Order: sequence, then C-alpha cells, then structure tokens
Amino acid sequence: MLSLSTAANFNYSLPNGYEPAGIATGPALTTVHRPIIDADISVDLASALPGDIINYRINYRNNGSGAAGDIAIRDTLDPQLELVNSSLPMNISDNSWHIAKFIPGNNGSMTITARVKDDTTEGKVVRNLAFVNFTSASGIQLGMLSTNEVTTTIGKLTAPNITVLLTTDRSAASWNQTVNLTAFFNNTGDGNASNAIITLELPAGMTLVSSSIEANRLGNLWNLSSVSTGEHNFTMVVKIEPGTANNTVLTATARLNYSDARGKSRAPSSSDISVKVTTEPVIPPPPPGTRPTIIDRTPAPNAIDVGSDTTIQVRFSAPMNPFTLTIGSTIFISSNVDATITWSGDVMVITPVKKLKPGTKYTVTITTDAKDTGGNQLDKTYTWDFTTKAKGTTVTPEGNNWLPLVLVAAVIIGVCAAIGLAFRRKKDKAPPAEDYKPSGEPLAGEALEPPKEEQKVEPEPTPEPPKEEPKPEPKPEPTTEQKPEPPKEETKPEPKPEHKPEPPKEEPKPEPKPEHKPEPPKEEPKSETAKDTAKIDTELEVLLKKLSQ
Repeated sequence: MLSLSTAANFNYSLPNGYEPAGIATGPALTTVHRPIIDADISVDLASALPGDIINYRINYRNNGSGAAGDIAIRDTLDPQLELVNSSLPMNISDNSWHIAKFIPGNNGSMTITARVKDDTTEGKVVRNLAFVNFTSASGIQLGMLSTNEVTTTIGKLTAPNITVLLTTDRSAASWNQTVNLTAFFNNTGDGNASNAIITLELPAGMTLVSSSIEANRLGNLWNLSSVSTGEHNFTMVVKIEPGTANNTVLTATARLNYSDARGKSRAPSSSDISVKVTTEPVIPPPPPGTRPTIIDRTPAPNAIDVGSDTTIQVRFSAPMNPFTLTIGSTIFISSNVDATITWSGDVMVITPVKKLKPGTKYTVTITTDAKDTGGNQLDKTYTWDFTTKAKGTTVTPEGNNWLPLVLVAAVIIGVCAAIGLAFRRKKDKAPPAEDYKPSGEPLAGEALEPPKEEQKVEPEPTPEPPKEEPKPEPKPEPTTEQKPEPPKEETKPEPKPEHKPEPPKEEPKPEPKPEHKPEPPKEEPKSETAKDTAKIDTELEVLLKKLSQ
C-alpha cells in the first residue's frame, strides 16, 4: 500500500495593488494499492540418471495490497531436459504460464515435469530457475523477478543385463530316467534387476520332479525377485515318462523376463535343450569332482588349407558353464580375432565376426578357468594351431586338394604323349615292309616315293636324236642303186621309233593309284605308332574316369 500527501497555497492581490497574506490549504492524503509478487522454485531430485523424471515446483505469493492483473512465469529448461507436462496450461505464444487477477495475500504453485535425456553424460549438473513478470490490475507493468536456482547432478546410468541359458547333464535318456537341467541367469550389467521370473516349458513325455529353489517355485515358474550383479543359477530335475517313443527328441525351453531397479522392462530371453529318448543303455555323466576335457576340435590341430569362413567347434566331455567361456577371458585367438559363441548341446561353436585372412596361421587357446556346470575347471590349458588356405587356391568340400594337381599332371602327360607321337611319325617317314602290298607296289598314299617309275619317265628327252635321224631318210632312194645298204641297216633307227615317247603315253597308268589312297588309312592302325597312340588314349580315358569319381 502506498500513501500520497498533497497541499496548496493561494496568493492574490486587490485592484489597488494591495496583496493580502496568502492562504494555505490543508494536506490531502491518497492511498495507492499495488501488488508485490514473490516466487521460489524447488526440485525433487538432487541426483538423477539418464531417463529419470524430475519434478520442479514453483511457488508464488502476492504480498502487496493490490491485485495483480497478470502473473507470467517463464522457465527455460536445461538442454538435457525435455518437458513432459505441467500442472498449468502453457501459453504457446510466449512459452509461459499465466495466472490472472491474483489478489493480495494469495499463494499459489505450479509443477513442471521434465525427463533427463538418455545421452546425458555422467557428472552433468542440470540447473534451473524461473522468471516472473507481473502487472497491476489496470495492466501497468510493475516488475520482473527471478527465483532461486536449483541443481540436479546426473550420475552414471546402471542397468541389469541378464540372459538365460539352459544346459543338461545328458543328451540321451531312457524311460523313468532323470535329467538334470541347469538354468544360468548371470547378471552381467551394472545394476540390480527386479521382477525376474523364469518359466520352464516342458514337452509331452518330460515332467518336472523338483528344483534346487523350491521356495521360489510356483508350478513351472520361479519368481527370483531382485537379481544382483554376478553369477546365478539353479537346477531342475525332470523325468522321461514311460511309453515315450524310442528316438523321440524332447525339447525343454526356459524363458526369462525382468525389469531394472526402476521397474522398466528389459529385453526378455530364452534358451532350450534337447534330450533324445532311447531304449539302449545310456552312459551316466561323470561323477562329481571330475574335471572336464576337450574331446574333439575342428579345425583339427595343425590343419592346413582351412577355409577363411570356417567356424571353430569344440566338444567337451561334460556340460560346460557357458559364462566361463568367453572371448578374451578364457578363450584366445591369435591376431585378436573377434568372434561370437553359440552352443549346440555340449559343442561350443566360435564364429569369427570377420573372415579369417588367407594363408595365415592361427592359434586357439582355452584356459583352465573354463568350468563345467558343477564348477569343475578344465583339466588343462588347450592350445592348437591351424592355417587358412592361401589366396587363389581351391579347397573342395571333401578336402581333395590334390585333384587340381592330378588334372594338371594328366594334361601334361597327354601333351607330352602327343608331341612324342608327332616326332615319331616324322622320324619314321619310310613305312615298314608290312605296309607294302605283296606286289611290291607302294601304297597309294606314297605313290610319289618309288624312284623306278620316275626313271622310266626321265628318258623322255632321248626321242630328240631320232628326230635328227629322219633327215637322211631321203637318201634311201639312191641307196637302191648302190648296194652298200647293209651298213645302213645296222644303224636303222626303226626299232627306236617303236620306243618312241609311247612309254610316256603309258604314264597315265598312275591314274588308278588314287583309287588306293583311302586304303592306307585303314591299314595305318596296324603300325606300331598307331598302336601306341591307341594305348595312350585308352590310358588317358581310364585316368580321367578315375578322377571324375
């Protein structure tokens, strides 16, 4: 409340110029009423985690004597907070909350709910304060004030991480025989779990007998409530029912559901095992205290030409605690190979995340810190090597790495045989005696080789002298008068004309020779060379047939 005091003095003069004493009025009092607003803020969490909900409460009061025409509250939240809701509706135009005609002496409050963003880092201090503007009843802006500041420190987010894994002490059982199932539910997170429940689903032919935590059991359900970080497991005993068909595979499944400490549901998980029903005697599991061994490994020790996409499989002599067999803890692969682990009964399957490098030697080591379901350590540390195939080589599924080499060798042998055969044919130009007909005439394919007929044809130039001898033929007329003809008769060329180029005319006789040309190919197989060729071809066919098998 504000009081105002006022007073007035009157001075005047007469027409004749006389000025009487002044007149003073009494004071006038006026009272002004105005609002006086006060505000503060509080927070419900001094520390929080990412994802947590924080509630801010803003209190405001009118300590004045007049009503406030409008109170506007503005709260700009920290960037790591996101608004969830508020108890008063927000004015979207100026992102403020308004309270109208707030009378003197009145008190009020409002709540703002915000959520800490998931990516808020550990140690982050979230600060918050509000600003308040108010007016008089007539709308005159009277002032602005700020509240106190509150803080919330963001801590490290902790959360449980549980995966259930079911194991069995035997993979085969007969009627009325019991099988021990172990459920592992290790909490590998950094926070406790709540509302943890494991349910066991059994097939027809397998019934539940008992468990190691009967107090938590309700039928085939176990209420584990809170689960702290670390290793946890319990055992369930089941029985194979009589009458179950031989060779039937019975599969049991364990399912886990749980929440974090704040009640938020986490991802569920499940695991199953299989037991084969058999009428044959079953080898019982090893007695308690027996240390497990590795009975089989793939790739085998010192294996070579292993595919780059191979998996590493290890078979143990007893059911193992899978949480004691992890990469970088009890299992080591050279070259820092990263891999995932899955289980198939008592076989551990290690699958590299990336393909292995070709032509590289890898060393696998499994230490004695690996334990079976009874807590017994592996009998010794196992270490073995294998080498991947070099780049560019081929590995067949059967492992017949020698097959490409044999094929190459077969091709080389065939080429060498063909070259030898060609060389032998070239060397043996003259055919053997058996290749000639009894008549002594050569084969039609080699008609040009016999030299005798060529000599008969060569005398063709000899007819030229007889052509010169006819010149004296006109002299016979005078010889009739003279009787010295006897000497001329001695040199008669008449017999020579009988041997005139008529023999060359008989040369056409070689014409029938082409008729015998197709015959030599039929008789060629009789040669030793042809027999060798046939033998080589036969051997190659036999070899290729064996390779194809």
